[in-house]
Amino acid sequence: MAFELKAEYAWQTLLMWHIVPAGNRTALCGQWLPASTPTCPITDLPSLRHRGDVCVGCTVAHMNGS
Repeated sequence: MAFELKAEYAWQTLLMWHIVPAGNRTALCGQWLPASTPTCPITDLPSLRHRGDVCVGCTVAHMNGS
């Protein structure tokens, strides 16, 4: 399954990135994200995770094979 990263914003401030199956709007953690939210390729995951910008729930689910 292909994945992408989608941003979660509040008041125009980036809260975190979520891991989402490509073409979907529901993250692996269950968070629903609007279609208009910015996306990044899943290849950006290591650098974003290193900065602490990726949802922990999504990361755990992704590592467990969801």
